[in-house]
Amino acid sequence: MRPADARPRVIALAVHRQWQVRTYVARAAGVLADTATLRRLVRDSNANVQEAAIDALAKVSGHGDDTLFVTALAGSGAPAVRAAAVALKGSPRADVATIANAAFERWAAHANASERDVRVALLAAAGRPASDDRPPPPIHELPPRAIALALGADVRLRVRLAASAGGGTFVVRLRGDAAPMMAARVLALARAHYYDGTDWHRVEHDFVIQGGGPGSSEYVGAPSFLRDELSTVPHLRGTVGMSTRGHDTGDGQWFVNLKDNRRLDRDYTVFAEVVEGMDVVDDILEGDGIATIEEVDPVVRQ
Repeated sequence: MRPADARPRVIALAVHRQWQVRTYVARAAGVLADTATLRRLVRDSNANVQEAAIDALAKVSGHGDDTLFVTALAGSGAPAVRAAAVALKGSPRADVATIANAAFERWAAHANASERDVRVALLAAAGRPASDDRPPPPIHELPPRAIALALGADVRLRVRLAASAGGGTFVVRLRGDAAPMMAARVLALARAHYYDGTDWHRVEHDFVIQGGGPGSSEYVGAPSFLRDELSTVPHLRGTVGMSTRGHDTGDGQWFVNLKDNRRLDRDYTVFAEVVEGMDVVDDILEGDGIATIEEVDPVVRQ
């Protein structure tokens, strides 16, 4: 599409009711160097839209919009705060270090290990090294059901999609034989209704779907990291892996392999596999909601 034809569509769609559409609008506005639309979207109500707009605006205007980025540091959405901190690194404003330090203290007080990227970006904006990060202490206790899972207990979870996503279901079997600690932690999260109301924020057809985190973002997840449990179970179609931001940084989010992805074997833990409803998984679209993830009653299975 020619830029002249794209501009009016970008302006019109910048107020679309779906935040996913506004996110793509921000990316398009960046390609068009449409600073007016980008500045509007930096103030969007959704942190993912803000992130896309900040990333694009920083590339177009450099530090010319640092006032907007400083304002974004006061927000509560991890994607936007991280993006604003990245954009402010090297800012000529004398007050950025002080503001970034204050924001870092607020985020460190969350005691959420999976928000590490936000904290490290804030430290960089303040001119401090990543080694100054203050993550919460790791969890060392044995999670409930870990031993039973390791010994072969057949535990299954039913994922029910939101009515707006068709309300379909699929069932996964936890692979406690391969990753008992991670499987037990995921089971505990599901029993605590942690996943209810989240969504599938990443859909890459012929690769994976990913979701199950608050805020529809990869920058925040479970408060305590889930450690890797790499095994000989390969990432074949239908297996379920744990999202990470590096070694031993599992954030509780799931990804389901839509095809055989053996290149993931050495870096990502397989903790479950789809045993019913793979056709439902194949039809999931970006933004489809997760109504519930619940343990399947063994009696019902029989």
